[in-house]
This record gives sequence, C-alpha cells and structure tokens, in this order.
Amino acid sequence: MNRSIQQFLAIVSFFIGFSYEAAAQPIGSTIDLNSDTPTYADVGLQSIAGLEPAILARTGADDREPKIAILNNGSTVVFWVNLNGSHHVSGVDSQGALLAPVVEDENAVDVLVGVNTGASTNWTLCKSDPSSGNFLAAATYPADSLDGAEARIPESVIDADGVVQDNSQGHGFFRLFNESLDPITDPLSVSQFSAGHREWDACWLNDGKFVIGVVNRGHRYEDDPDWPDGGDHTATLNIFNPDGSRFMDEFFVDDLTGEQKNLWLGALAHGFVCVYEDDDSLVGGSDLYKGVIFDNNGAKLKEFVLTDEENAIQPGWMAAGGGGRFVTVHALSAPDTIGLPVELNGMPVVLAQLWSDQGERIGPYILVSQHDDFRNASRARCAMARNGSFICSWIDDGADIVQFTDSVIARIFHADGTPSTDAFVAHPIPEFEETSGGDPSESMPAISNDRAAVAWATRAAPGGQFRDIALMAYNNPATHVQLWELY
Repeated sequence: MNRSIQQFLAIVSFFIGFSYEAAAQPIGSTIDLNSDTPTYADVGLQSIAGLEPAILARTGADDREPKIAILNNGSTVVFWVNLNGSHHVSGVDSQGALLAPVVEDENAVDVLVGVNTGASTNWTLCKSDPSSGNFLAAATYPADSLDGAEARIPESVIDADGVVQDNSQGHGFFRLFNESLDPITDPLSVSQFSAGHREWDACWLNDGKFVIGVVNRGHRYEDDPDWPDGGDHTATLNIFNPDGSRFMDEFFVDDLTGEQKNLWLGALAHGFVCVYEDDDSLVGGSDLYKGVIFDNNGAKLKEFVLTDEENAIQPGWMAAGGGGRFVTVHALSAPDTIGLPVELNGMPVVLAQLWSDQGERIGPYILVSQHDDFRNASRARCAMARNGSFICSWIDDGADIVQFTDSVIARIFHADGTPSTDAFVAHPIPEFEETSGGDPSESMPAISNDRAAVAWATRAAPGGQFRDIALMAYNNPATHVQLWELY
C-alpha cells in the first residue's frame, strides 16, 4: 500500500476512532517472512551514485573498518583505516559524484596526523554535526607511530602506574572537517588522562557540543577499586565545544566496579544516552548492559538496564538521531519466549528495540530480518535519523544464491518501528559485474531525514586487492514519516 495512503488512513482512524494497522514487523503485529531477499532496486530504492557501489579506496594494502556519516548538504562521507599506516576520508556528494579521487596509494599520508605512521589500529569514528554541517573523524594510534606526526599525546595523560604511552591499544585523536573534506582543526587528543582506547563512539549534541566516549584497556587508575581482578576495561566520557576545545574534564561513566566495555553514544533532544556493558562477573556480580541519560552539560539524569534477562537478550549496537528516542539492534538465535513465529525458533535473526529518551522500552521487539532458512546473520548495526526513521544492516551468507558469498543486507524503518522497506541486499548481485565477485565485510549504515547509505570493505572491486572501500547511498523512503503517534 502507498505510504501516503497509510498516513491518510492513520489520520482518519484518529478522528473516527478505529485502529488501522499496516503490515508490520513489531512482534504482535503481522510478520512477513521472505527468504528470497531482493536487491535495493527491487524494493524501490534509488541509488544516488549509480547502479554499482562507488569505490572510495583501492590499494595494494588492506582498507577496512569504514565509518560513515551523512552531512547537511546531502553528501555521504566515509572514514577508514589503511593497514599500511594511514587513515582517509572520502565519499559522494548529493548527486553521487566522488568527493575525492579514489585512494590508490597504500603509503599515503594519514589525514588526521599528517604522516604515514607505518602502524594502525582498527578503531575509527565518523560523525556529522547537524548544526554546522561539519563532521569529526577519529582514530587510535600506537604511541610510537606518532614520531614526526602533527598529533601530540597531552602531558596530562598518565595512569596510576605512571604509564603515558600505549603501543598496544593506542591513543585516540580526532579532527574536525568541513563539507569539502578540509580539516578545520589540528589533530586533538580524545582523552585528558586515559589511554589504551578502543570500543568507542561519539555523538553531536543539539546545542553544538559533541561527546566522545572511550573504553580504556590495560591501564590502572586510582578510582578503580578492583583492578586488575575485576578486569582491565574502564569507560570515560569527553565533552567538547563545537570548535574542538574541551568543555569539561574527562570523567568515568560509573563506579568502576568490575569492568566497562562496548560503549555507544547517541544524541537525544535535550542531552545524550550512553549505553555500555557493565561486566561485574569477575567480582561476583552480573554482566549487564546499562544506560545512562545525561543532559547536554554532562549531568547524569537517569540510569537504567537494557539487558533483557528474562529472554537472555543483550544489545549489539545502539543509535540515536537527536530526537526523543533511540534504537538498539540484536543478532541472536531466536528465542521461543518473545512471540516470534514458531518457524523462527532457534534461527539466526536480527531484532531491534525502540527506547524513549527516559530509557524505557517503546513497544515490543521488532523483527528486522525476514529469512526463515537458518542463514547466518552477523555484524548487526543501526543508525537513526533525527525524524526517528532508522536503518539496520548486517552481513548475510544466504541471500546470494548465485555466487554463494556474503552480502550486505539492510532494512529501513519508520519512526514507530514499522518497515519502510523489506530487508534488501544493499548492492547488486554480483556486487561488481566486471569481477562477478562479492563477499563484503565490515558494513556500516547511516541515515538522515533525506538519505540512507551503507559502506563496507569489499573483496571484489575491479582492480582491487585484499579489501577496498565501497559505498551505496539512496533516498530515504521514510523521510517524511515522523512519529506515528502524532497521527
């Protein structure tokens, strides 16, 4: 049924008092299963950059861990790591033209720190600023790799044992860029005192500030009462002004009992949410995912638990878009206790859950995947636009029945959790006609009110070697659907 007709009927139902329900995936409503996964074109999505994926990097080294953001001007930017010692940023504009030449030099200069470092880690960030149109890119660097670089680890970075440098997990730096991909700040340290950065996230707040949260691994701090018996992961938050200057001192997320890891951040209408794994299992406690609601100035407003202990469901990713809700995504074997169709019991599925800005569940779980043939579903990720629409993506090993390789699958939802599209392959099959190849990995989605996009590391780019960086961008079909409860 046409979406405008759905909206009209919803409005009519509000006034005349009957309930209209579209075919939907929230558990308890109509569940549509379909193992014949269509491509993006088959579900009616229009590609911005052409019929095949846009290639952003094609080097003799390994390009991987793309992070993706959609800017105010409609451009889609991607930031990634080349394992030969550099990081890069590129993308497509609102019409699908490349924003920069394809990166083909595996020995190129790193766009954050100004040299080829000769070393790398896998932790990257790319987040757009909805206020200015700028974006931040961030990466972690082994300390010894920064010789001759523009980045400097602050003198204040030191742990309780006097250790400053980290050559295992690395130290995080960020830089702000404008819409033309030009840097507008020097490389700046993510942290004020912590090191060993990994498992991090960032978000821009509605007042123009931004937050970067990091998990610090392998370092002892005076505030940690049970290190190392309770674990060697701690989580800290860093809040910055719009120009990249520090707004407030770096602070720990919680009391540091046990360890904290797997951290995600998302902007809300009047603050932000931090979700993290609070693992107290080494000190006789539970391993739970918890959330904290903060205001824009970093004041803690509320704490809550996201783990569904009754059904043994933990979140695998979280996203928010600056509105009144956020979403989590979960990849797991379907339990038989949450109301899914019986034919899915024990099958790999992808679920989503909507949450209010008070940390309360909104409605039941949403079945994101549609297959019922025991195919694998891994690396589930999500992103949310300001209007509440959201996209989920994952890696699927059963959609491509021609090449029998992995595919990137995605699905777009309205703000209330009803689907705007079926689950779809985010690229053609085969991925590239010239190579008749496929087998993508490390997919990441992004969404704005107008655009939806997915980037990934491809093994099939024409003329490519190892993994290269590919991107698909589309119009967002859920753009004009705001909160359904308004109707």
